[in-house]
Formats: sequence, structure tokens, C-alpha cells
Amino acid sequence: MCFASFFAWLALWRFDGALATVMRQAVTVDAYGMVNLDATIMRKAVTVATPSPTPSPTPSQTPSPTPSPTPSPTGGACPRGSTLTTTPAVDGDDKASWILASNGTVFGSGADIFTGVSTTKVYTEYLTGVKAIASGYRHTLFLMENGVVCGRGNNRYYPLCDAAISLVKDPVVVMTGVKSFSTHGTFSIFLKETGDLYGCGHDTAGQLGQGSQLPVSASRRTPVLVNTQVRSAWAGSFNVIMELLNGSTFVTGSDGTWQFGFPARWRSTVTGTYAVQEVPVELPPPAGLKPFGAALNKFWFTDTHGTLYGQGYNGYCEMGLPETHHSFNVPTNPRTASVVHNIKAVASKYTTVFLLKNGTAYTSGDNKDGKIGDGSTKKRCGLYWVMDHVQAVATGYDTSFLIAEDGTVYGSGSNSDSQLGNSSYGSHSLFFVKILTIN
Repeated sequence: MCFASFFAWLALWRFDGALATVMRQAVTVDAYGMVNLDATIMRKAVTVATPSPTPSPTPSQTPSPTPSPTPSPTGGACPRGSTLTTTPAVDGDDKASWILASNGTVFGSGADIFTGVSTTKVYTEYLTGVKAIASGYRHTLFLMENGVVCGRGNNRYYPLCDAAISLVKDPVVVMTGVKSFSTHGTFSIFLKETGDLYGCGHDTAGQLGQGSQLPVSASRRTPVLVNTQVRSAWAGSFNVIMELLNGSTFVTGSDGTWQFGFPARWRSTVTGTYAVQEVPVELPPPAGLKPFGAALNKFWFTDTHGTLYGQGYNGYCEMGLPETHHSFNVPTNPRTASVVHNIKAVASKYTTVFLLKNGTAYTSGDNKDGKIGDGSTKKRCGLYWVMDHVQAVATGYDTSFLIAEDGTVYGSGSNSDSQLGNSSYGSHSLFFVKILTIN
């Protein structure tokens, strides 16, 4: 299933009758393969539905954030940094992949079709002085050693926060004073050292917390304040999950696949009242659970023992369960519980790679082009052991990656645009193959 058709299906599968007709009018797919949601038409869905049930209590909301000083203007060439020491990382989108070495050097391979650069078929040095990387839908962000975030790639929907540019070949400054960042699809969020969370790009589901939804043509072209007093935050599919400094959890945006939970307050097929949260609302997870990340149509949580729980969409078995359940509105622990204790990291799109603190990596979910790494292209329900002695993991849309403790980077899945950095692997690899050594 292609990227665009998946999101179109996702927007419609839970609706029927006259309401479905209105929803289908609201969803279009543009020439770039992106799904557009018309907020005006979506609001008409309320008048189509049957009378709503007795309203449930409204979830508590954060006070309107007091704006901090406006972020530094975006644009300008990205400063090249010096050699540093950082944690190795890897990330990818549907056409390219990026590897961050422990000395702060970034290598890239794959197609660059939105910037007029031909496909790079081997991993090539791209940038130095980098502390962290993150890829969205055909754009990539780099956190430099001095808190500057730089970006490159497709800026048609403004995930790079600069209204003056649409295509970025060489990295430009996106924001300064940044502690951490996250990007998903076509929007990005940036957590400042002050605890203020800013965002830009697509805001079709209110995920940037401005109290409204915007059509694609009116994406947030410059940074807006999402929330204050934030400790950590992750961008998901048209939503954001945040842990505040006081330990509470807040969310914004779409709850289309029950990422928010709200089982007692859910009214999706009647009024859609809780299907979209346009301002930050408190999400009280079950006692003892804290947010651990966001992914394609799901949120991750952990308990004090480091056991991983997922909430939201599971149509591809990407939560690691031994059978398919489309969605969960309460955090669900993968059934093979003995291997998801002491979680270190999780990377997930249609496929998930689980990394334990002991260095063992597992995969589960969609297996298009062999990205599970089990020698087949059959969907994998349940956890599949891949490798021991792993220090980092990542997933692209059709690829999976591991970085071993010795610095060897492995990849599996699609190589149609040289995402694996070696044309000798053909159009795809059904197993994890060595693609680069970075130490």
C-alpha cells in the first residue's frame, strides 16, 4: 500500500453512511503524494452525524502558554562544526538514509529528487559537527553542537520553518537554542533550552496547538509556540505527545487511531469531538507509565522497569504482538513480554525495530522489500530476533537499520534509490547487510 493511499484509508476506515460521504470530500491527494484534509468540510461532518450522546467530562487543558521571545529568524547557511563526541545514529525517509558517526560526521546516500541532485549511490560525507539527526517525509534535520538546528530537503509544507524557500539543497539554519527536536511527515517540533516547544509545517489536525486546523495551503510557515514548561516531546502522525516538567503528559492533534486512549470519552462516529485536539490536553496514562515516543499512528510508553507499551494503530503488527489488532485505546504490552523489558530504544513506521538495553534487536510488522530481515517479504506478527550487540536502530518507510557496538551499520529493505548505499544489493535486501563502518 503506498504512502498516500494508506493515509487516505486511515482517514476513512472508521466512518460509514452519510458521514463517510462528507469525509471523502475532505480528503484529497496532491501531486506530491501527500494527503490534504479540508478543515471546513470536516467540520460539516458534525451536522451529518446522529445526535451526540450526553457529553463526557472535558479533559483538563493547559492554560494558554505565555509566549517566549520569538525564535531566532530562520535561514542562512548552516555552520560547519568541528569534530565532537556524540552517540551514533541512523535515520531515513522513503528515498534516502543518513548515518551519524560518533565524531559528529553525517553521511548520506539515496535519492534527493526534490533538490535537483541526482541519486548518491554510496554513503558520502555531508556535514560535520552534528549531535543528532531526524528525518521526516523527504526532509532531514541536524542538531549541531551549539544548539543550532539545520535542515535540508523538501520544504513545500514548511517543516523547515522558512516561508521563503521550498527546496533546500544545502543545509540552512532552522532554529537556535534547541535542546532536542522531532519531525514526522511534514511538520517539525523543537524543544528550546527554556522548556518552550515550537513547531512549524503541516497543522491539518491542530497538532501545533494553535486552537485551529489549517488546510495544507496555510501550513504554519514560521515557528509557533506549542506549549511551555516541556521536558520532552515527540512528533507522531498529525499529533504531538509531551511530558511536562511537572511529570504530566499532554497531547495535541489527531486521535484517529486511538493514540490518545480516551476510551470513556470517545465519540468519533457521532461528533468527532475528541478525534482532534487543537490545543494541548492532558492525557493521564495508566499509573506508572511515562511517554517514551511517538511513531506512525501510535504512541509508546514505558514503566519503571523499562517495559515497553504501545497505544494506537497496529494494523501491520508493528507493536510486536503475535496477531493483528488494528488499534488499541489503552497501552498494550507486546505479548512476548520477556523480551520487551529494559527497552533502550524503539524505531517505528510500518515496521518496528526494538532495541533492549542488553544490545539485542528485534523486528516486527510490515515486511515490504524485506525490511524485517528474515529472508522473506511476509508480514511478521510477533517479535523476530535480528542481532545482538547493537547500539542504535532506525526505520525508514521501506528500510530498517542497525548500528552494531563495533560501529558497523547494517540495513535491510528497499534499495531502489540506493538507500543502503551499495548498488550491488540490487533493488532490495531481504536480510540485514553491512552498509558502512563509522568507527
